Amino acid sequence: MRHILPNNRTPMIASADILDYFNSHPIIGRAITDILPSEYDYRIGNFDDLLDEMDMDIAVTDSSIVTDGFVCLQLDDGHSVEINFSGEGPAVLGYDSYEPIESPMPGYYYRLSTMFAGCLGKRIVGIAFGFTDKAMQFPCYCGIDMSADYDGVCAIRLVLDDNSILEFSGWIDYSTCALLKPDGEPYDIKMKDLLADMTDEDYRTT
Repeated sequence: MRHILPNNRTPMIASADILDYFNSHPIIGRAITDILPSEYDYRIGNFDDLLDEMDMDIAVTDSSIVTDGFVCLQLDDGHSVEINFSGEGPAVLGYDSYEPIESPMPGYYYRLSTMFAGCLGKRIVGIAFGFTDKAMQFPCYCGIDMSADYDGVCAIRLVLDDNSILEFSGWIDYSTCALLKPDGEPYDIKMKDLLADMTDEDYRTT
């Protein structure tokens, strides 16, 4: 049974339901034009330490995030899809449900379109799943118990036209998103590219 939440997002726990959702809200064949957050928690908290300790010309980090919020993919047909895992619980999907958010409070924030620049312009050519034999830690979402439908899904993988993968999964009570190479290893993003994107007006790149 599908449960539609007031914000037009839908929690799902079974791979067949997730696949059916994407068949009903087509994303295959669409190119990703932008990536947007549902909240501004993409912040480098140890920014000053990084400047002191790292050579920014060579430093890299994984192209991935851990978040409480949704990641929204803007598509080239004008539609958008939001994906979130409620930690080690159900996936929550939204189609054309994204609401713009206010600018962040002062701090060292970067845009998701910078962190995941490697997938912009890429076309989604397939949907795959990661499975686990572990029991789901949190099978309820907003009071909805979906444990009876659980089939071991622990990740949604959007396969892109260069065989890279945009993977969404859960970790404890967080949602994760990572851009992976075909071999499953994360892509790197240069730290200086993230730093050049900072919103804090006191920071200037050289």
